[in-house]
Amino acid sequence: MDLDDLLEDLLEDAGKAARRGARRVQAGAAGARRTVRRGVRAVGGVSAAALLAIAIALFATGNAVLQVIAAVVLVPAVVAGGAALTAHVLDRRDPRTVADRALRRGEALPATTQADLTQVPVDVADDWRRLLQARALVADLGRDGWIAGPSQLEIDGEVARLHRLLVAERRTTALGGRASPELRGQVGELADLLVALADDAVQLQVQAGAERSTAPATLTDARDHLRSLRAARREVADIDDQVRGRGQVGGTA
Repeated sequence: MDLDDLLEDLLEDAGKAARRGARRVQAGAAGARRTVRRGVRAVGGVSAAALLAIAIALFATGNAVLQVIAAVVLVPAVVAGGAALTAHVLDRRDPRTVADRALRRGEALPATTQADLTQVPVDVADDWRRLLQARALVADLGRDGWIAGPSQLEIDGEVARLHRLLVAERRTTALGGRASPELRGQVGELADLLVALADDAVQLQVQAGAERSTAPATLTDARDHLRSLRAARREVADIDDQVRGRGQVGGTA
């Protein structure tokens, strides 16, 4: 390995470490924002309810002065209620909250993607089985909080898309259509990506050590991991080819 290769590896490792750190900071900031929103929602809701109860009680006295005070009390009640409602809406729209809610409802993995393997072309059944096994592993790790919820939803959408295409292709080829090599490549590619994602999730937890929590693994980092792994394999294969080529030249000589 020459100096350029060493520098390239060091820069790549530094980039990965920086991305992991940024992701942890981002996850921590997102968690803090959710905590603040939920705190505002709770405090605002309780305050609005209490102030509204006081205003109603003052109005009920029939005393003009107390009714004026009740009207004044209504102002902060409305403000507190508005803040609680705004915090609630923002929390409901938060991507992490949306993902967690969908996963709890079981919406993440459509039932059709787990259908009988006879629905997909015979020559892709083994790859599809591997893909579903990798997806099940990712789902298990996701339930432990090791994989980001939005990444899980993105995976499920892609699995469902590929399943629809495979089922349609099986029906088409039965009528004389052509099989798609590209579709088979996408199935294998997604399976490889999910394995890389699961591996990233485990490695992040190992690196966390004694820390009680760490940022969950994401598809973006898994894609980087997969590209790096394939590049390393190509480099090893090239070196092996060069060594074999030199050996053949030497034997011929």
